[in-house]
Amino acid sequence: MKAQKRRILLIIDNCFCHNCVPCHLEHVKVLFLPPSTTSILQPLDQGIIHALKQHYRVRVVRRMLCNIASERDININILEAMQMFSAAWRALKEEIISNCFRKAGVVYAEDDITKSEELDDAETEENWKRLCEKLDVPTSVNLTDYVNVDCDVIVQKEITDDEILADIMSDGNPCDDEVEEEDVPQSVRQSLTLVQATNMARSLQDFLLSRSDVPESVLNSCAVVGDYLERSFVSGSVQRKITDFFKK
Repeated sequence: MKAQKRRILLIIDNCFCHNCVPCHLEHVKVLFLPPSTTSILQPLDQGIIHALKQHYRVRVVRRMLCNIASERDININILEAMQMFSAAWRALKEEIISNCFRKAGVVYAEDDITKSEELDDAETEENWKRLCEKLDVPTSVNLTDYVNVDCDVIVQKEITDDEILADIMSDGNPCDDEVEEEDVPQSVRQSLTLVQATNMARSLQDFLLSRSDVPESVLNSCAVVGDYLERSFVSGSVQRKITDFFKK
């Protein structure tokens, strides 16, 4: 930033865990929002977080359907979650972010602000229904409930001195993460099924992430391919009705 002569305004809410901002910032000015105004003045709360959750959870539903169909473990590990979250962020439209900044009043809006992004609902709803049937999810739980499942979850609270001391003095040993065994790659065949191609794309993405010399553009391209294959697999595994071919 110094070489480019840029200056950054960093807007932060008044959460106690954000009070550790470095004192010596030459090109960054930190501005704390007034108490109890985050839901109104913070652009993230105006629709960015919600849109990001939509994109991410749509991918989670597709991934779980793929895992069920290919008889893989239905659980999604942290690495896979990070990959899907990264893909969700790349899929978020710039205009959504801009509109949220304008809605929060950070940028002056001269015209009407468009509504937040809505995903393709027919495909997403169909995938959600299929997943509910396979996992015996109650019919009272709809897709909106799933997207907003953690809206009221308390993510932070002020820690007391007694709690800090108790945490330091505890002699509990952290649990070792279980090491997952990777599937042994099968020999390459002349023709691959969509399931095999999807699994291979995921293995390729894991391989690229294990290397330190892979450009970000290559990682992004691989993620796009994997996302495309998963979407094709999930949509292609739906048994069509004769009436589907006559829909306009």
